[in-house]
Amino acid sequence: MPRIKLLVKKFSYRQLKEVCNDENWKIPTLADVREKEIDSEPFWIKDLPESQDQLTHSLAYNPKVGNIMLVNKNNLMSSVVLVEEVFCKWKSDGEFNTYKTSCGNVFQLTEGSLDDNKIIFCCYCGRTIDEEK
Repeated sequence: MPRIKLLVKKFSYRQLKEVCNDENWKIPTLADVREKEIDSEPFWIKDLPESQDQLTHSLAYNPKVGNIMLVNKNNLMSSVVLVEEVFCKWKSDGEFNTYKTSCGNVFQLTEGSLDDNKIIFCCYCGRTIDEEK
């Protein structure tokens, strides 16, 4: 399931499409962001009414008031993208509190579990941990 990522830099619609192609991200649709709590200025969304000129304008969504606006594609706007979550699988040996990671490493806790120690991300590859029980 993809997660929403707020980008720091502002982009024109064309620039955002290029970045999304390079990074394998997706520009969200209105359905992707409508019910989410996103603390952002208005940002680009992918939906376009068929009656609008798709060459010069695209839609932006303002999450603070929940409305959609038509914006010139050359304007620099905040950007939100959909990122496909990639996990690092950690498997416990069960005996010595040691975990083998899918990125090829071994990690040992001195006490407690991953949850007890609030470990969410792999310290080797940076991906979100998916603990195999």
